[in-house]
Amino acid sequence: MRSLVALAIFATSSSFGFASFDMLLIGNNYLGNGESYKVTRYDPVNRVDLGSFGSGVLPDAVLDVAVDQASNTAYVLTATKIAMFDYNTGELKGAAESPVLGSRSIHFNRESSTVTFGPGDGGVLNNSPIYSQSLAFTGAFFVSAFQGHAPIQRSGSTNYFGFGATQVFGNNLQSAVWNPSGALINSGVTNIAFSGSNVLRDAAWSGTNLYGVSSVSGGPGTAIWLSSTTASTASAPIQQLTIHAAVPGIGASSARNIVAGHGGGLWIKTGNVFSSYHPVLGAGPTISLGAIGGVADLTGMAIVLAPEPGPIAVLCLGATYILKRRRG
Repeated sequence: MRSLVALAIFATSSSFGFASFDMLLIGNNYLGNGESYKVTRYDPVNRVDLGSFGSGVLPDAVLDVAVDQASNTAYVLTATKIAMFDYNTGELKGAAESPVLGSRSIHFNRESSTVTFGPGDGGVLNNSPIYSQSLAFTGAFFVSAFQGHAPIQRSGSTNYFGFGATQVFGNNLQSAVWNPSGALINSGVTNIAFSGSNVLRDAAWSGTNLYGVSSVSGGPGTAIWLSSTTASTASAPIQQLTIHAAVPGIGASSARNIVAGHGGGLWIKTGNVFSSYHPVLGAGPTISLGAIGGVADLTGMAIVLAPEPGPIAVLCLGATYILKRRRG
């Protein structure tokens, strides 16, 4: 019993001394040295490879990864399959034929426990369906949805948001909002015309602002875009800055990824390099992921967030209190 109390006290003090832990799940299609398709776990703060899962199981290259953190499930999208793994143990929990052939982007929406899809490569995908957590069709489509990535729900809203291209006004870039039935209810349109290089490939939330990433038009870098939102509206996308400029071996068709970290921060990956970005502090240094995969072989990214240090401390203090009561 004494050791349990000591463990709880240690966990409490440790929670104040260390930053929250982010674990990236990165699709790894590097086949050198006898490797096979897999998903690599990676600690972006300490830059540590935490092992992988899916090797020998995934039938073809990973296109994207989504996470349901409540059930420790990683949805791994390939050209033909969706495989579901326990991202902690690597156990295969199930697999299904890819319900939306041609999609390269997948997102799990915790607000409604739904899975959504998008092209993810600068193309367009019309009438993409919404699926339940078990990959069963919900009966809803994103009607007339020329989106560039899998639409994602906003916290505190039942609506889905995303970047894409309009069907009117010359196919200009837009930020769009769909209701749970998939009907388009609002959009903010730019005067920037759609092209294969500037359609947004992935998106993530920082507070109530939706951030997206695209190729830089006419160049190999990655651009960050912003749309401010309410529960039912989205402003026209505004380009914030260029990041990961001139990455060798990364062309306009390569997947870009963005995920939300702690404190409103974002992690952005272009091929085998990544960096942090904060709306107030700006971009961090560009870091190579070459040690875990070859150039342009790292495709798709999701994130697993640990609880914030405060809640961890509260939980540990509660455990300490219970143990002391038992001793009394």
